[in-house]
This record gives sequence, C-alpha cells and structure tokens, in this order.
Amino acid sequence: MDKFTETYIEMVTKAKEIQDLCKYQEGDWFYFDEFDWEIMRDGDNRDWYKNNYKWLPTLEDLFGILNNQYPVGIFIIIKEFNVWLEDRTLRKAYKDLKDYFLDYIMEILYNKSWNGKEWEEM
Repeated sequence: MDKFTETYIEMVTKAKEIQDLCKYQEGDWFYFDEFDWEIMRDGDNRDWYKNNYKWLPTLEDLFGILNNQYPVGIFIIIKEFNVWLEDRTLRKAYKDLKDYFLDYIMEILYNKSWNGKEWEEM
C-alpha cells in the first residue's frame, strides 16, 4: 500500500493540473476528508469519485505524467530530477519523495511552485 503524507495530500489536492489528468481507473487512490484515503475497486461508481474525491497519484503515476508530457525517457528524468533536487533540498524539507517529485513536475510542466499553502506561478 502506498503511503501519503499530509503535505502530499494537501499539495496534490490543490494541483488542479494534476487532478485533471485522473482517468478514474481501478487501483487509483483517492482522498476524501472524512475517510482519509481509499483505493478504487472494480465496479465502483466513477462519477461518485469524480465528484467527491481527490486523486492521489502514486510515484509511478507521477513518473507516467512527466514521461507522457516530457518523453525523454526515465533515466533522463531521474538525472534531471536529481540535479533539481540538489538545489531544492536546501530550501524545502519534505518528508517523502512523492512530495519532491510532485513539486518538480509542477515546476517543469506548469511553472508553479509550492509555497507551503498553495501553488503559485513562478
């Protein structure tokens, strides 16, 4: 089971660009304030998820998002992420790799940065 930090949940639920990419497939993770997170199962009502839940992409989903929109290959993505990460770890102290990678994707694809409360244009 994938784990989601509170920071990641806040970041990804406020990332409209990422939420818009959700395909609502079996196995996707979703967040609803009242129930924390849960996995979508075969036969679940997709419209219910779309209207009531926020998608929680896994690290694999995040790599897929970046690779689909920036198709340079996984090794180039990892190399460029590592360079980006060296600078960011001095300024931002996230608890999970997904937090950093989401921040990276938002900067690379949408020119936005997390200020601790919301996404802002850079």
